[in-house]
Amino acid sequence: LESFCHAHTLFAFDYDGTLAPICEKPEDAFMSPSMSGLVAELNDMTAVAVLTGRSVAGVSELLPVRPAF
Repeated sequence: LESFCHAHTLFAFDYDGTLAPICEKPEDAFMSPSMSGLVAELNDMTAVAVLTGRSVAGVSELLPVRPAF
């Protein structure tokens, strides 16, 4: 991951369908433990944002870190 991090790099990911699988019920969409670990590791190295149609409060409960949003 470090090789992708440069000054002023922002990594932005959509929650539903990218970080977590698309589910019939949005409340059932959770990141896998491995994805959660990668997001946390990347967030320690550089800025991470999560793009979503969910509320900030709602998606914050699902993330292992506090990203830039």
